[in-house]
Amino acid sequence: MAAMEQQKQEIGEIRSLVMNLGQYVNRLTTRPEQRATPPTTPPVPEGIKCLIATTERYGGEPEECEGFVVQFGLFFGYQPQLPDHAKVSFVITRLTGKARTWGVALVTNASQLLDDYAGFIQELKAVFYHTRQGRLCRQFLLRLRQGFRSAADYAMEFWTLAVGTCWNEPALVDAFIHGLRADLQAELMCKPEVCSVNEVVPLAITYDRLLQERHRQGCHSGRKYP
Repeated sequence: MAAMEQQKQEIGEIRSLVMNLGQYVNRLTTRPEQRATPPTTPPVPEGIKCLIATTERYGGEPEECEGFVVQFGLFFGYQPQLPDHAKVSFVITRLTGKARTWGVALVTNASQLLDDYAGFIQELKAVFYHTRQGRLCRQFLLRLRQGFRSAADYAMEFWTLAVGTCWNEPALVDAFIHGLRADLQAELMCKPEVCSVNEVVPLAITYDRLLQERHRQGCHSGRKYP
């Protein structure tokens, strides 16, 4: 008898549990407006997804610093909601070599720059980019030669390096002429002295085209020009 009473009690408890579950399910299905829905993040448009590529890593090379900084400016332009510490942390994960050593030191010392993205970028450029703006640019410019390129292509690279030298106009003019081919240098020496790069560059490009045309005509006529 005791076993039967216990079995009846267990059956009653199961029925009660089933009823409670049924009532709970009924509330979920008949009153969905009362359920809290988590906020949804709007999807990123497909066009923007296509525009954002994986950012390149940076190892501390002066000539690559500016491009590295620019790509993150574009990248974070599509992520304005990110706080500064998240931006800085992400940039540090893209550092390698000596640049990573510098970034790890900031983290280890709990630098305030970790919460200041603008200050972090400014410091990064001060550490790795200033050499390109000064001594390194001057070294590259002194070694720059036209070679087999056109004067226009040579002038384009010359201008890129000249921006970081802080040289005055006479020094830039001398450096530009020094890197030209010998035939162009000879042509410019026969002309009145120029005072600025803005004057000498168009002259060099014009003479280069004239010499190339003269060379082509000489080849057609069987004559050779120096």
